[in-house]
Amino acid sequence: MGQRVAYWYSPPGGAYCTRRNYPVERLVKLPDHISEEVGAALICKGMTAKSCSNRAHQVKRGDTILVHAAAGATGLLIVQWAKHLAPP
Repeated sequence: MGQRVAYWYSPPGGAYCTRRNYPVERLVKLPDHISEEVGAALICKGMTAKSCSNRAHQVKRGDTILVHAAAGATGLLIVQWAKHLAPP
């Protein structure tokens, strides 16, 4: 209670609130050195990466994937996530 957190939930709602009651299992604690704005951006990029590398296609060992613009935040996370899901 009282900790700074980020969340992602579908369907969205209450994104413009400064305070909100939310299930603890849906929260990610923000380290002190990460601002709320950066935390929100990271959560959004991370969920997009998860959707691309887990929901759109279940990445598995032996798969070849193509990521356009892998130097951007979402692309970089997709590459890292895919490497984690399907290690060499």
